[in-house]
Amino acid sequence: MKHIKLFENFEENFKKYPNLFNLFVDAQYIKEEDFKAVDELLYREIAYRPLYFGGEIYDLDKNLNLSYTAIKELPDNLRVGGNLDLIHTAIKELPDNLKVNGSLNLAYSKIEKLPNNLKVNDNLLLAYTDIKKIPDNFSVGGALYLYNSNIKELPDNLTIGGSLYLSFSKIEKLPNNLTVNGDLYLRDTAIKDIPVSAIIKGNIYR
Repeated sequence: MKHIKLFENFEENFKKYPNLFNLFVDAQYIKEEDFKAVDELLYREIAYRPLYFGGEIYDLDKNLNLSYTAIKELPDNLRVGGNLDLIHTAIKELPDNLKVNGSLNLAYSKIEKLPNNLKVNDNLLLAYTDIKKIPDNFSVGGALYLYNSNIKELPDNLTIGGSLYLSFSKIEKLPNNLTVNGDLYLRDTAIKDIPVSAIIKGNIYR
């Protein structure tokens, strides 16, 4: 596997890997094969700067997998058309108004809180993070995974598009007006009662 330092010998590398550098010049037209090239050529030791060129809104129609990279921040007004994976990254916060059309995986990341107006159309994974609170204006269209997370309570009027996984979490009670359109997993939690106002459309596993 070839290992290059992208921002060392910039001119030389640009001539050798023109497709790779297209990734960094125009974030609106990132191709999936370019990300594969990043993984292969840089062996995940990249000083990652792909999303800071070109415009005010960064709209990607593919999956964006930044797991195990050295990236430390994401640009404002980022929209990802597929999945966004940030497993084992050093990012501590996400930009407000982040929209992910697929799933968002934050497991084992350094992120400490969720941003305002976060919208995830599929699953959201928060396992093994330091996130302690779900914001009021939060929206998730798929499942919410909170097992082994540090979140202790959920906001009232929360709607989960899929299943809600609370097993091995620190949550002790369910919020008012909770709606879960899938299954509810409560094994190995301190939760004893289901509020009368809760709507659980799937099965409940205790």
